[in-house]
Amino acid sequence: MDADKIMVLDAGRIMEFGSPNELLRNEKGMLRALVDESNDKFTLYAMAQDKEELDS
Repeated sequence: MDADKIMVLDAGRIMEFGSPNELLRNEKGMLRALVDESNDKFTLYAMAQDKEELDS
């Protein structure tokens, strides 16, 4: 995920906001639920981790 921050909206309301890796660590998070249902789950997790390591 090539983004510094992600905003997750539900019915026009901000539900989550943070770095991809931060949001994916939230076991009950909406972004994590979407990623977990994706066929690209492992790729997306790896991309989020790589992005955080590059920014450190």
